[in-house]
Amino acid sequence: MSFQFAEAPERPPDARVFGYARASTSAQVNSVPRQIEDITRRAETVPGQFIGCYHDIASAERYAWTERTNFKRLCGELRKGDSLIVWRLDRLDRNPFRAVECLRWLADQGIYLYVLEFAGVELNLESATGRLLAFVIVGVSEFFAEQKRQSVLDGLRRIKKMGFLHPLVGRSLPGQRVEKILVGEELKPRRAEPSPDHKYVRYIAVWDAEQCALVRECWIRWKYMGHKDKEIGRDFYLRRLRAQDGASWVDEWWGRRNGKEHYRVKDYRRIKAARLLFQELYEKGELPPEMQINDQIIKKVIAAVGHGFPSGPLCVEPSSPPSVEPSSPQQ
Repeated sequence: MSFQFAEAPERPPDARVFGYARASTSAQVNSVPRQIEDITRRAETVPGQFIGCYHDIASAERYAWTERTNFKRLCGELRKGDSLIVWRLDRLDRNPFRAVECLRWLADQGIYLYVLEFAGVELNLESATGRLLAFVIVGVSEFFAEQKRQSVLDGLRRIKKMGFLHPLVGRSLPGQRVEKILVGEELKPRRAEPSPDHKYVRYIAVWDAEQCALVRECWIRWKYMGHKDKEIGRDFYLRRLRAQDGASWVDEWWGRRNGKEHYRVKDYRRIKAARLLFQELYEKGELPPEMQINDQIIKKVIAAVGHGFPSGPLCVEPSSPPSVEPSSPQQ
C-alpha cells in the first residue's frame, strides 16, 4: 500500500519529532500507553530527534484542541520543520471543523504530520494533495463516529423500551424499584460472559405501589396546597420514609467552615425530581396504574395533612377516574 504526495521541502538539520496521545475519559486511560508505544516505534523511522510524547485525558467534544493543557504546551514547543505523530486524526479533535482548523494551524507552522492509523504515512500539509487527504480522513472519521454513536443510542432506546436498565448508566425513576431477572441468549447484555446454562442477569425497573403513592403525594401537596419541597422533605424525614433505593428522601451532610464541621446541609432534590416526574407523566397522560389520581385521593391527602400522616405512606388505589379536573392549580 503506497501513497504519492508532493515532494516535501528539505527539513532543517535540528528537526525534532513529537508525539501526541489522548483518551476521552479516565475509563479509557489504558489506551494511552498503547498509543505512546506505537508512536515511539514509528518515531524511530522519522528523520529528527524524538523529544517525547505529550498526552491528555480530556473529551474532544468538551475541550477543543486549543483548550487542552498538554496539547497547548506541545503547540508552544513545535517550530518549523518539526514532525508530529498521532495515532488517529481524531486525537487532535473530533469536531471536523475544529480539526480542520488545527490542521491549518499545523500547515502554517510548517509541521510534518504522521497518522499511524493511515498506514503511518506522512501527510505533507504544505501540499494541496496532503491537505485534501487530511480533510478527507477527518470527514470519514466523523462519519463513522456518528454512525457508532447512533448505533449505541438505538441500542439504549431498545433496552429502555423493553424495560431493562443499562448496567452502567441505567437509573430507576422516582416511584420505581429495581428487580433482577434472568433472560436468554437473545436478550443477554452485550459484554456478558458466556453462561453454561444460557441464562443472563438483567435489571428491570418496575413501579412500586408505596413509592408511587409518595410521588403522588409530593405533587398533590405542591400543586394544591402550596407546600415547598423543603416542607414536604421535612415531613418525610420525620415520618422516616425511604426512597426506592432505600435512602432517605432528604440527603444531608455536615458543611465545613475553617476546616471544621460547622453546619448541617440538607438537600431536597429527590422531592423535586418526584413531583416533576409526576407532572410530566400527568401532562402526557402516561401515569402508571399505581400512580393514577382522582378527586377522592386528592381530598384524602389534603385531609391527612391537617390531621397528621400515619407512619407509612398514604397508599390509596384509585376507585374511579376524576369526575372533574382538579381546580385552582398552583402555577
